[in-house]
Amino acid sequence: MVSGRLGLHIDKLKVLKGAKQWAWLLLPTPIFLSQFWLFMWAPVNGQGVQTAMGYFLFPLMMVVFGCVLFGEKLSRLQWLAVAFAALGVGSEVIRTQSVSWATLWVCGTYPVYYILRRLQGIGAVTGLLVDLTIFAPFALAYLFLFAPSSLALVSGSGFFIMMLIGLGVLSVLAMKTNIDASQMLPVNVYGMMSYLEPALLFILAVTVLGNPFESAMIYSYGLIWLGIGCLIAHGVRQLRQASRKTALSLEEQMA
Repeated sequence: MVSGRLGLHIDKLKVLKGAKQWAWLLLPTPIFLSQFWLFMWAPVNGQGVQTAMGYFLFPLMMVVFGCVLFGEKLSRLQWLAVAFAALGVGSEVIRTQSVSWATLWVCGTYPVYYILRRLQGIGAVTGLLVDLTIFAPFALAYLFLFAPSSLALVSGSGFFIMMLIGLGVLSVLAMKTNIDASQMLPVNVYGMMSYLEPALLFILAVTVLGNPFESAMIYSYGLIWLGIGCLIAHGVRQLRQASRKTALSLEEQMA
C-alpha cells in the first residue's frame, strides 16, 4: 500500500477464476504459516538449534528436489554436499535414535512451499500478500480467545507496545530486503548469503537463549556443515565461471 503497488498484486489475483484455482493458490499457505510460527516459537522453547539445522539443510533439500522434480543435473560438489548431509543426518539419528521434528519440518516442507509457488507462477510478494492476509484474522483470534493474558500484558505497558511495534517493523524490513535481494543478486550469491540467517540463529540459540548443544552433536552437525561448504564452493566456482564468460564477451566486443 505504501509503495502504491497493491493494485498490481490484486490484478494478478483477479485472473484466478473458480474454486479450483483459488484452492491451488492457497495450497502452500499453511506450510508458510507453520514455518512463520516455528521460526518465532523454536528459539525460546529449546528448539532453536534444531530449527537452525533445518534451515541449514533447506538448500540441500532444494538441490535434491530440483534434481528429482525438474531433472536438474548435479555437479560433483553438489552430490558430495548431499552425501555429507545424508551422513550427518544419519549420524544424528543413530546417536539420538530420533531426529527433531523441528528440523524435519523446516527442511521437509519449506521446499514444497517454494516449489508449489514456482509451479503456480506466483511472485514472492504476491504470495506473501495472500499468506499474511489469510493469517492476520487467525492471529488476532488467537490473541483475543486463547492468549488474553498476553494481550493484556502488552496493552498495559508502553514498553511492550513499543517492543511489539519494533518487532513488526524489523520483520517487515527483513522480509522486504530479503525479497529485494532475491531479485537483485545473482542466484549463487543470494544462496550463499542465505546461510547467514541460520548461522546467526544457531549462535544466538546456544549463547544467548541457552538452548542445549552436546559435544557429541559436533560430529553429525560437522558433516552437515561440510556439505554446506561444498555447496558454497560450488557457488563460488559458478560465480568465477560467469565472471570469466562476461570478461571474454567484453573482450570480444571490444575487439
